[in-house]
Amino acid sequence: MPRAPPQSPALEQLGLEELHDLHSAVLLAVVRAHGVPAAISLVGASLQSLASAAALQKPSGVALSIASTSDRWRDAARAARELPDPWRNEVQVSTALGVRRRYDAASRTWTADAVLVRLERDPFARGGMRLCHRCKVLQSAQQGWHGAGTNFVAKEYAANEPDSVALLEADCRMQGQAKAFAMAFNAQRVPKPVDFVQCWMLALPGRGHFAVEPFLSGDFTKYSSNSGYVTDEIIRYTPHAFSHFTFEYSRGREIVVDVQGVGDMLTDPQVHTRSGEGFGRGNMGLRGMALFFASHECNPICKRLGLHPFARHAASSAATVPAATAAGEEVGPLALIVAPPARPIATAVESSERLHAPIHFALALLHARSVRSGDESLGPGVFATPARGLYHLAASAALGHLPAITALACLHSQVRPRKGVLAALADSLQRPLGKDETLATRYTLQAAEAGVASAMSAVALAYEHGVGVEESAAKAAKCEYDVLSALARLYEAGDGDLRRDERMAPGAPLNMADTARAPKKCAMPLFADTSDSATTVKLTVPDSPAAKDGSEVNRPRAMAMRRRGQESAIDEGVLAFHGAYGLD
Repeated sequence: MPRAPPQSPALEQLGLEELHDLHSAVLLAVVRAHGVPAAISLVGASLQSLASAAALQKPSGVALSIASTSDRWRDAARAARELPDPWRNEVQVSTALGVRRRYDAASRTWTADAVLVRLERDPFARGGMRLCHRCKVLQSAQQGWHGAGTNFVAKEYAANEPDSVALLEADCRMQGQAKAFAMAFNAQRVPKPVDFVQCWMLALPGRGHFAVEPFLSGDFTKYSSNSGYVTDEIIRYTPHAFSHFTFEYSRGREIVVDVQGVGDMLTDPQVHTRSGEGFGRGNMGLRGMALFFASHECNPICKRLGLHPFARHAASSAATVPAATAAGEEVGPLALIVAPPARPIATAVESSERLHAPIHFALALLHARSVRSGDESLGPGVFATPARGLYHLAASAALGHLPAITALACLHSQVRPRKGVLAALADSLQRPLGKDETLATRYTLQAAEAGVASAMSAVALAYEHGVGVEESAAKAAKCEYDVLSALARLYEAGDGDLRRDERMAPGAPLNMADTARAPKKCAMPLFADTSDSATTVKLTVPDSPAAKDGSEVNRPRAMAMRRRGQESAIDEGVLAFHGAYGLD
């Protein structure tokens, strides 16, 4: 009868030295099979487990020392140095002297020095726009060409690219910016830190310019793209939480996407900016930011960092869509589509959440364009529907975004907005949006409260004729007072192409045939129209909403609009303020 093999002793029965040797052997096996970054990631995960454990002791009761942790890091580094060079027989070219330029994201400056390299002439990989060459960089004479850290990848754009140098510099700046974001992200004590390899410019006589970065050995994973794609093959929280973090950390000015690399050592990102400027041709601006948030689901790391979840239509996600609040009352997603809050929600939300306002508006435009063209989706897993587009439009308006507010005022007035594609959202519903004077006036009032002078005039017409609101001459006069005051301040400042005119300044009694007829104290600024054909109309000028006295002022356009009658007054007013506040 064969004898059973001896049982291996339990790990708890091994001594500290034996456990140390076993750990080193495991790390060396990981390095050989999967590369150094994978081994470093494994050590990092082990340290996180140790940090979260209440106590980890040997059987003798002696606590595990910090020194043993340091030893493990040294073992991993020693194992990496002892690995054979995978490119020892690949890069067999002559040595060249080049100029290396490195970008400092903090000071936004370049520094240059000399460097010895060996660069293959033929690329070992090709992308859509760039070629990748194996490159050896001499770090020290003692280490030679085959020591640790000598393998790099040199990237160049195709020969027919006229702006190749500028594009390569943009790539280096982008990588440096992403690395700075990674340092800020890691400072938040996240479970797994991330890093980006440093990229620098190389100029070689007779060869041209290259962007050079360390070669990453191991399984390369693309976690997201620059157009909203989020991988579902490998579910990881850190890469997507990092992108969300960069958006809020930069106050909505930038976001790092196209996250890819080996483990948490990342490379070749893309930065989208709110302005759409800088960081190469891959910068898709607000559209790129919107596509990220359209597919991003906040995860436990986002919550741990206190990042604000992006509100989405209930049909877009199984997660609960956070309701906006106004005056202590909840406004659900569907309610936002058909009715704005009684007052701007922007007064009741945190400033960081307001960063989402232009993103919601950009998503509304994307949905509208897809609906109009017949496309079913914005990207992988993100379906385009008019209801979702209107939801994002209303969410943007609720956060105080003026382009969304004016667009909704027009849609509810059945007036084509300046961003005409948004009309496709209202027209494509199963029950198209009808004319709603109450909602139109409430959105117009939001624009007036935000300081849009032409919206104030439109609201004045609504109050005067009782369209969408209760008729009130006092409130109509107050709105007219506000718009005239705003115009008076412009004339008083005389900025840009507007010539300063003291006759238009606040408090000036203007367009009076006889100055003796002018009131001694004018409660509001008046405006002159010195043409003989001007017509004067009576306008109430209140010191308070209940005031009854008035003065004469030239308002031929206002009189003409009043003559159009009650039904068309609000339409004309919306057209007037919307045309003045263009969205193109």
